[in-house]
Amino acid sequence: MTAKNSQLDHTYLKYFLLLVILNFLSISSAYAEADYSQTSASFSNKELYPTGLEFNTDGDKMYITGTQGSNVTQYSLTTPFDVSTIAFEGETDNAGYFVSDVAFNSDGTKMFLVGYRDSIAEYNLGTPFDVRTASLVNDGHTIAGLGTQPKSFAFNDDGMRMFIAESATIRAYDLSISYDVSSAVSAETYETTYGVITGLVFNSDGSRIFTTAQDNDSVNEYAMPTTYNITDTIYIGSFKIDEDGENNPKGVAFNSDGTKMFALGFHNKQVYEYTMSCPFQVTSSSICRSDVSSDQAGLIDAQIKSSIRLAQQTSDIILDRIARARVLDSTEKMSANIGISFTNPEVANIANILPIANLGDYIPFQGSEGNDWSTWVNADITVGEIDETGTSSSQDILANGVSLGFDKRLSSNKLFGLSMRIANDIVDIGSEGTNISTQSVNVSAYGSYFADNDSFIDLLIGFGHLQSDIDRVRGSITTNGDREGNQIFGSLKFGKRMGNEDVNIYPYGKIHTSFSQLDEYNEVGVDAIKFDPLSINSLSGSFGLELDKKMIYGDVKLLPRLKLEYAKEFSSEYIQDYYYASDLNTKYSYSSDNINLDIIILNLGFDVINDNGVTFSSGFKREERGDTESYDTFSLSANYLAQDDSKYSLSLQGSGADLSSSIEVSKGFDLFDLNAQFEYDVIAPNTNKINISAVYNF
Repeated sequence: MTAKNSQLDHTYLKYFLLLVILNFLSISSAYAEADYSQTSASFSNKELYPTGLEFNTDGDKMYITGTQGSNVTQYSLTTPFDVSTIAFEGETDNAGYFVSDVAFNSDGTKMFLVGYRDSIAEYNLGTPFDVRTASLVNDGHTIAGLGTQPKSFAFNDDGMRMFIAESATIRAYDLSISYDVSSAVSAETYETTYGVITGLVFNSDGSRIFTTAQDNDSVNEYAMPTTYNITDTIYIGSFKIDEDGENNPKGVAFNSDGTKMFALGFHNKQVYEYTMSCPFQVTSSSICRSDVSSDQAGLIDAQIKSSIRLAQQTSDIILDRIARARVLDSTEKMSANIGISFTNPEVANIANILPIANLGDYIPFQGSEGNDWSTWVNADITVGEIDETGTSSSQDILANGVSLGFDKRLSSNKLFGLSMRIANDIVDIGSEGTNISTQSVNVSAYGSYFADNDSFIDLLIGFGHLQSDIDRVRGSITTNGDREGNQIFGSLKFGKRMGNEDVNIYPYGKIHTSFSQLDEYNEVGVDAIKFDPLSINSLSGSFGLELDKKMIYGDVKLLPRLKLEYAKEFSSEYIQDYYYASDLNTKYSYSSDNINLDIIILNLGFDVINDNGVTFSSGFKREERGDTESYDTFSLSANYLAQDDSKYSLSLQGSGADLSSSIEVSKGFDLFDLNAQFEYDVIAPNTNKINISAVYNF
């Protein structure tokens, strides 16, 4: 063994052991709706035609507007937001027109009325939220587009936006001065689908609108992608008001934390109180932010498992390649020119940190060339499924990848190689359409040492980049996100050859580890979520038995293979922290528990070895991970012991949406050169191209 080779072995072993130690140390929703609670006493002695409902911020005062008294009636509540404790307290003077709704500024010192006319009345209140102290400021602020019969209106949380419902339309206005309706400038509009709106209110962060409508028996819920912006509003669902024969709610309101809803009954002249276990979750189609839906949990789980799976697949393919290389005739002469080019900046960075930069002529990196290399390529498809659990939806997995590698024997008992893999991992979660598609590009360096007593040690280190396209679907709502990440992984396999000349038996042990760092990402759409970065550590140990039998038919050798393996995976409890875009101050967390999985693997395959230097291999792998997770992998690979005048080139070019790769093979003959090039678009696989050309030599 040379000093250079010994130094190389120690370098890779140190990287691998460091990765194992780090991982070992780190390893140390239901959908509901509102429930009826109670009803207030009748206020028919004060208002026969109620039109609007409002509370003050403390919940100890309630206000009813109507067309009989053309005023605002104020009630006190002995228990805040408990409508069974209301008592008449006072009322405003007759406004001189039918009053439809009332609103206040945030501190209760101003009151605004809309009614059957095309303007807004403004009052000052001597005592905050006490309408008995009202003094008129302006009886008629004229607002563009207001219409002649606005039925309801509301302000956003800081008074810089105002929303008025007229007929079935909600109109938004921008105010240059907080709660100064005279400064209103018309903005966007939204057309609802349930007729003339009679009640309008927002949730606390402006991501939801709740309305009641004329001749409609429900509270209707809408969602907004951007808080207090109704441009792209989406209908979510409805909640029916039908207590005591009431079928015509005219207004809707909430308590301060959204755990109570109140509906104004026009027919019975009462207020109906409802409770929600989750704030503002009125309809069964709505979401509860404090609960993680099964699809959302499945989506987080899928990102974790996909990262682990992509690293594991790369390691398995390379270790299988090393195993095949051991049975090939080491005395055959191999000669090839190989070029590898990385113009993508992310992959170039991966290349630069590989611990093989000082191997000089041995490594064909960044366009350099070397001799005595063997070339192999592997294509594989994996189909898998993960059953649903009590918290996480089921997952259907379809993955495919292409690996290209080059290796050479440094001596009669040492093998060194490089590999690059491009893979795509697609996971469908649940049944509503939630999915994630992850593209992976990684490069690996690997080696093997065969001792004189037929024992062996295989080692690999890899670095990869991940790019995920994510769709989260809830009913009619879809949010989209893009997430990137990087990973490092490694495997150490050791075993011994037993058997005779025709039958090989390899008992072995294996350690695999990976570390992935997923970046933070922000969704786009209604109820969009901001996800914090996520670290994913995985460590597994396994032992198994490989068998192969050599069979010769003329110039062809057949090598059937069988592998049985038991593995134990030790993974961390992964915690994904996230925030809703409309409320970045409130943190939510989901814990994904993937600890201590038992894994059983069966691998069947065979190799066809020709004397012309080409080996074809096929394989089938069945993997059972615990009781709920399984995968089937089909693979085809080829190894070419190249002759002189052959040249190979692998490149990865572009970045972002223009990322593409190409594999080029050229062969020189006496009279002409033959060239074949395959171009693969990583982002849009349907645009792949194959170019074949011949150049005549004069």
